[in-house]
Amino acid sequence: AVLAAIDLAQQATEQLQAGETVSGGPAYDDVILALEACASEPSDAPAPADQAQGGARQNAARDDGAFQDRTSQDPTPPAEAPAAPPASAPKNGKRVAPVAPNEESGAQAPIVPSPGASNAEKLVRIRADKLDGLLTSFGELLVARQRIKGRDDELAEMRDFLRTWQKSWTAAVRPLRDLAAQVPRAAALVETCDSNLNHLAAQTDTLVKGLSRDRGLVEAAVSSVERDIRRLRLLPFEHACVGFDRSVRDIARDQGKRVAFTLVGGRTEVDRSVIDFIREPLLHLIRNAVNHGIETAEDRRRAGKAEEGRLTLSVGTEGQSLVVALRDDGRGLDQDAIIRAAEAKGLDTSVDPAMLIFAPGMSTADGVTEVAGRGMGLDIVKKTIETHRGTLAVTSEPGAGTCFTIHLPLTLATIKAILVRVNGQILALDSTPVTTMMRVERQAVRMLDGRETLCLDDTPVSIVRLGGVLDPGLAQADDGDDDTLSVVVLSAGGLRAAFAVDELVAEQDILLKDLGPRLRGTPFVRGVTLLTDGTVSPVLSASELVAHALGLGGAAGAEASVAALRTETAAAGKVRLLIADDSVTTRTLEASILEQEGFEVRTAADGQEAWSMIQQSPPDLLISDFEMPRMNGIELTRTIRGSSRHRALPVILVTGRGKPEDRARGLEAGANAYLVKSRFDQTVLVDTVRQLL
Repeated sequence: AVLAAIDLAQQATEQLQAGETVSGGPAYDDVILALEACASEPSDAPAPADQAQGGARQNAARDDGAFQDRTSQDPTPPAEAPAAPPASAPKNGKRVAPVAPNEESGAQAPIVPSPGASNAEKLVRIRADKLDGLLTSFGELLVARQRIKGRDDELAEMRDFLRTWQKSWTAAVRPLRDLAAQVPRAAALVETCDSNLNHLAAQTDTLVKGLSRDRGLVEAAVSSVERDIRRLRLLPFEHACVGFDRSVRDIARDQGKRVAFTLVGGRTEVDRSVIDFIREPLLHLIRNAVNHGIETAEDRRRAGKAEEGRLTLSVGTEGQSLVVALRDDGRGLDQDAIIRAAEAKGLDTSVDPAMLIFAPGMSTADGVTEVAGRGMGLDIVKKTIETHRGTLAVTSEPGAGTCFTIHLPLTLATIKAILVRVNGQILALDSTPVTTMMRVERQAVRMLDGRETLCLDDTPVSIVRLGGVLDPGLAQADDGDDDTLSVVVLSAGGLRAAFAVDELVAEQDILLKDLGPRLRGTPFVRGVTLLTDGTVSPVLSASELVAHALGLGGAAGAEASVAALRTETAAAGKVRLLIADDSVTTRTLEASILEQEGFEVRTAADGQEAWSMIQQSPPDLLISDFEMPRMNGIELTRTIRGSSRHRALPVILVTGRGKPEDRARGLEAGANAYLVKSRFDQTVLVDTVRQLL
């Protein structure tokens, strides 16, 4: 709480220095409440007497009015009481009002705690990993509930079988009763069998009714526990937005712009799993909006707008969905520039230009900086959101601005899943992207453009064998002699694809668990779950499956993932980089980062040494400091651009100078990218290198 208060104080100081108004808000209220809670915690050290007396006097003055109100309600005037002795500070630090001794017993009246203390008593701190452990235990409870349901169904089937057999026995034994009358022992045996059968049937009925009743109680208890756990995991969405206003201010200042950031609906409560992942995608969108969307003050003035741009992040709920909208009042999408960039990359420009911005590598920026021109961001944002069962849409109006809208489930921990059997294994599919489940005649499958296609709602939908996707060796496996196919139709990103499976097993609630760092990134798999029989089942990614079925990408889906790009570059092992920096610490750090990514790295202590190395053995890319002895980064860049042999060499300037005029000097000298050390991020460095290569 103290650290959070320091951060807020520093932020308020910066706002005041910038001439802005500090208006407080929910974040300030939370910190104040937390500080009050800390102040009310018990202390082992006794308070000095003088402090105790001073505290008692202050409390007496503060609470005197309230005390008089309470005593004035007594219709009988109280007897004159002797002066109360000086109060000592209570160990728990709570504020109390001085009271007179009780007239009859001589005992002191009960202490009345202040409202602030009661609020503090209601606060309980729980470690995040404890909540995760509770959620894991709840997952096992879900499995147990499914097992109980299975046993209940099995017992009901046994009862039905017993009833059927009882009817058959009654019909079969009827003609034997006349014969059994002539043999007393046989008659007794028939009666015994009949009686035992009736008793067994009655016992079975009792068990079924009792188990059904207990099952209902368990269902209600599990649902209640689930609701309570979900409430415990809820956090205000504003926790994911800490520092966004500062980021907007810094990025805008670097771009020579003025932008005001506003958060609306920050108190909306969402699951902690949403908070954990949503921050980075939103930061990508914010950078994109400030860099591409909002104009400079001069351009806005010419367009008749206020010089300061507005960027608003709105958060709300619709049913069981979280809706996050990021809206700017900038120039809107430059459709002509988007189409030109798409044509340069050989993309299909017949689709909506607004959707082209999500294509891998798309960028309309003229240069490369920390926040723009690297051709990465929006495709990764879309990929990340779809991986978490969400959708990302964009709308734009020329001259009025752009709005990115994210729809996400309120909780990502428990989901309703469709269980299917493929190649003898049970697999799980999130039910959200499942649009249809059906059995279709084999004759309904047609070949269209070399693909098996199914006609749904007068629209052709590609159909593939799910087993063949997961194991290419089984792509042409025989489906058996059955004349029908079990099909699941998935929708992702506005596209549909059908998948043939061996069997549609069931629909049930599951607890989705992360793959962990070692298995994260496994093709087509977004997590795992525990089935009722104790086996672990993969939970498949609908977006990757649809992209693969439509030929939009490999195992990584329609968007080329950064991880796959790193693997390909590292496997090649032929990319040579040169780092020029007079700081041995910086050279070593950058070289270590890039060598871990599979690059071959050489270093130089200044620009002159780097130029000599370039002439002797040209690298594939140069990373240079701005200020160096003998030849600085600007001079080195100009020398390279003036050489007919090396003028095409990509150059990245990594410098401590972050002013717009310094950036302009670097780009004018011919640098392809300009990164500032104060905001150094190894991911940005690596991604920039890959983009320029």
